[in-house]
Amino acid sequence: MAAIVGKGQNYSISPCMYGLDTAKTDVERFYALYNTHLEAIKYGVDVDYDGVPNPINIEIPKDAQSIPLTKYNFFNNVVINVKNSSKNFYLFRMTQPTDSIYVSKKAIDVGDFTNVKGLRQGRHLLILTDNCLWVDKRQGHEYGHTRRDIILVENGKAANKPIMPYNTPETKPSVQVCAVSDVIKVVSGITINRDKDAKFKTFCFDIQNQYNVELCDININTPASTLTADNAIRISDCAKVQLDHVHINGTYSRTDYYGYGILMNNVWQSDMLNLY
Repeated sequence: MAAIVGKGQNYSISPCMYGLDTAKTDVERFYALYNTHLEAIKYGVDVDYDGVPNPINIEIPKDAQSIPLTKYNFFNNVVINVKNSSKNFYLFRMTQPTDSIYVSKKAIDVGDFTNVKGLRQGRHLLILTDNCLWVDKRQGHEYGHTRRDIILVENGKAANKPIMPYNTPETKPSVQVCAVSDVIKVVSGITINRDKDAKFKTFCFDIQNQYNVELCDININTPASTLTADNAIRISDCAKVQLDHVHINGTYSRTDYYGYGILMNNVWQSDMLNLY
């Protein structure tokens, strides 16, 4: 492993330490970024994009896995040009695992979890899924609609409530939980250009199971394409999310078929500023 360098008491690693500046192919450059972020996650440090070659041309290999994001992702206005002839793929991902937990329907509606051992102290996200379909079959679709909610719990008390009660005979909730903190996670200062000859979709950011996240100064450029069903930015099972100065210029979509610039699912307390 390359040595981790320090800046005072703040430590970071550069993609150039993992071969970005000497890579000969677009695939090698992808792995340089992937390996840098993987090591940063492993050692609890951040990635320093200061002084890296710009733009960075990458290609998605067939066995690629999403590049994991750290807490602070300041890309220093880097431009990433992406080729993709391999598979539909999320380029960057910020996620964490969840655990199953039992909470009563009454506790969900009242918002008091002080009797639940794992929720008495600290801050947690409860991710609720009603296993009884709200709609058996949506009009114009071959599938139903599953109700989901997210609740922020602080020292056993809910900061918000579900839209409708869960304490009903028909409701069958299952609950996942993850611990979160008030530390702001940041993704900032990057332009992603999706290649005009792409055979598959490169989705740019996947944010899951997070609290207090800011995405700012982000540009995503998508040329005209026959591809559809875009999720350029996906945010799911999150609370307190802010997007500021995000520009999405074109999506994989058609007038008769969907394509999301931003796909949000089960998100509470979101702010959009200077969004294009």
